[in-house]
Amino acid sequence: MRLWVSFLALSLFFSGGVTLSQSAQAANSNIRIAVLYDAGGRGDGGVNDATAKGLDLAKKKFGLSDLQVREMAPLNTEQDRSARLEFLAKAGYNVVIAVGPAFSKAIISASIHYPEVQFAILGDSSVPQVNVMAVDFSHDQGAFFSGVLAAASTTTGKVGIVSEKNYYWESDLASFTSGVKFVNSKVQVLSQSFVVSEKIAPTYDLAPLTNLGVDVIYSTWSKTGDLFNQVVKINSLAAKKKSKTVVKIIGTTPEQYFLTTPALKKILIGEVVKKYDLAIQELISLTLRDQTLNDILNEKDGIYGRLYTVKNGGLTFQQFNSNAKASSLLGVAKSSFTSGKLPTSH
Repeated sequence: MRLWVSFLALSLFFSGGVTLSQSAQAANSNIRIAVLYDAGGRGDGGVNDATAKGLDLAKKKFGLSDLQVREMAPLNTEQDRSARLEFLAKAGYNVVIAVGPAFSKAIISASIHYPEVQFAILGDSSVPQVNVMAVDFSHDQGAFFSGVLAAASTTTGKVGIVSEKNYYWESDLASFTSGVKFVNSKVQVLSQSFVVSEKIAPTYDLAPLTNLGVDVIYSTWSKTGDLFNQVVKINSLAAKKKSKTVVKIIGTTPEQYFLTTPALKKILIGEVVKKYDLAIQELISLTLRDQTLNDILNEKDGIYGRLYTVKNGGLTFQQFNSNAKASSLLGVAKSSFTSGKLPTSH
């Protein structure tokens, strides 16, 4: 059995975390907070559980009762998400927190119809409403560090980024490429994006990339594990042909809950870790002090909230399969971000 270790655990990435105010005290019974999980609710092993972990800690820390914090989980439909947001908006909560980018359309509509209600969305920074706190994690930094690890780990000199063609795609591609070039300008970056719609299931074929020699693939696609499972099949076929090249993967948690399966753990070399637990604790802390997250995320589009980064401790990186070279380069990259030598926004 291969021994799995997190080389040095990249402990630097866990320093300087978000500090929650100790002065925030649980308010009286008039404080009411609603948390609307993504489909499935608690027990998903992903963003819901990560959020619930932070919520439980906040409730204990601030002495909040179950009557003050209401948790709900919708069905996986746009209509149900909208209906539950509307219900909570009418119910008089101090803040209504939606978990996951699947709520982006529904929360825009709800925030327009109920301008007096304070909303928040975790894991998304595309909602341009003044009464919506966009709480997101730096896609650029996650992609950059993944590019660093990919370039430091490739044996063929070719790496790939594959994901949905969405709001973040172009920025993710540019940042991943920057991370690769930070390590070695000669490493080639190949990309593949796919369009997702409500009527058509996404299709992706990684063979064109792996046939060209790509041996490290980074993806943020989290709806299913099919994309990375395809890598497992590619490796299996390659092994039968006695190929020595093994395609490795870099993912994102907690969204990609499926990364814990044995087959994927064998080829996982790193993951971007988004600290949803810290984000919701800070949201609740500020709510109890009648404050909001109002950092400027996109002044042109009017998007406000908070971006969690390596510098403020809301974004970390986990490396697997000890690689001293990669660990060293990741440490250098992290220091460059925190010292201001590399951009920390996006």
